[in-house]
Amino acid sequence: MTIVNLKIAVRSPEGMRRGLLVSAQSGNRYRAECSILPDVKRLLRAQTMVLTTTPTLLAQERIASTSDLGRRLFGSFFPERLSEVFFLSLGVAHERRAILRLCLDFPTLTLGSEELAWEYLYWDSRQRFFGLLPEISIVRATGTLARPRPANSQSPLRVLVILNSPTDQPRLNLKGHYDAVVGGLDPLIDEGLLSVKPLENPTKTELIDALRSDNFQVAHFVSHGRFDPRTGEGALFMEDRHRSSDQLSGRDLETLLGACDALRLVVVAACEGALTSNSPSATSLAKRLAEAGVPAVLAMRSSISEQAVLELTPILYGHLSRSGSVDQGLMAARRALSMDGSSEWGVPILFSNLETDQCFKFRGIPGHPWYRELLEIEDLALSGRRGQETAAERICSESWVRRLGERTPRLNELKASLTQHRQGTSQLPETDLRNQVNEFIQELWRAR
Repeated sequence: MTIVNLKIAVRSPEGMRRGLLVSAQSGNRYRAECSILPDVKRLLRAQTMVLTTTPTLLAQERIASTSDLGRRLFGSFFPERLSEVFFLSLGVAHERRAILRLCLDFPTLTLGSEELAWEYLYWDSRQRFFGLLPEISIVRATGTLARPRPANSQSPLRVLVILNSPTDQPRLNLKGHYDAVVGGLDPLIDEGLLSVKPLENPTKTELIDALRSDNFQVAHFVSHGRFDPRTGEGALFMEDRHRSSDQLSGRDLETLLGACDALRLVVVAACEGALTSNSPSATSLAKRLAEAGVPAVLAMRSSISEQAVLELTPILYGHLSRSGSVDQGLMAARRALSMDGSSEWGVPILFSNLETDQCFKFRGIPGHPWYRELLEIEDLALSGRRGQETAAERICSESWVRRLGERTPRLNELKASLTQHRQGTSQLPETDLRNQVNEFIQELWRAR
């Protein structure tokens, strides 16, 4: 997928006691800069109130309170000149059939603005959250260029899944988390392009040994996490030899993973794994890893339910296996999480040092273009069931939602046939299956 980058940088220049300097730049084409006086503390208080009390609200009330927060965020940080650059950049993205990638760059000395939940930015005229639009990706930039690491995967790509559930912490479904990772990566595993290694209940020493034993490109952590406001440090709970909690600080994890030259993606599936504090010196665990040179780090901005993580994981890795894009996987996962009306879809956040959304470029990626196109149509069907307008609707001036309509059962039949074909249990020749998929896609395009 083509990307149009729009960098939003927030600075607190010397001499400005209260205000912030915000700039927006999209390549060499559009640029704007202005001073703003946002009441960040009030926004943070409102954010805390909305996102901690919404579980008790009905779905519609929850959406209304969260959208009000997103509306205030947009109004505070996107004055007229900056919003103009945003809409012009979005227009360019539509023309190119591309995704607009909002790269948010917030140093720690920005009055706490880096802690705001930017995924909930709200587009009032379209009544949509930025984080749920299929044409917008939101990532946090660190201003640190990723160290040169090969985007083209070795064969096979190596994934390490670290599974921890200390006995003195709430029990986690470790098997479910591992199955969720493997389930999303099945196509690559079947083709021999990827291998997954589980590391169950490791101590710190065992984790160090595992990372030194092989060149892993992906590290996926399943554990509990915490943030200590006194030290401004995030941490993960590993296990000691008695299977009790043994805290691994963000500083130690940064040292450990920063030395893994092959590592391109770290996923921290832990509650509070991405939190920062109001202290100017506080740096989140995820941001530490990104600043250490890891190209992409996905973590949780605040507490999240285990069920939400289990739902997010296979979608994330499914897109990664098809396109090599973490951005697109997270975008699809957010839309899926939002279907129950909760606000947890905005908890996962992505730190990225990459200029594009391509974390990996697979050689010989399984499936055919028609297979991937069908899966993209499935994503559009998901958006359609939620009543969302998609990028395809505006680009083609047609409604995918209307065209899918009663054809959704047929879409599901084809998807099941593709799964059987991949597993080797289909009685249908590949040529016939490909023709059926192509006919279905052509039928959608012909429909008016």
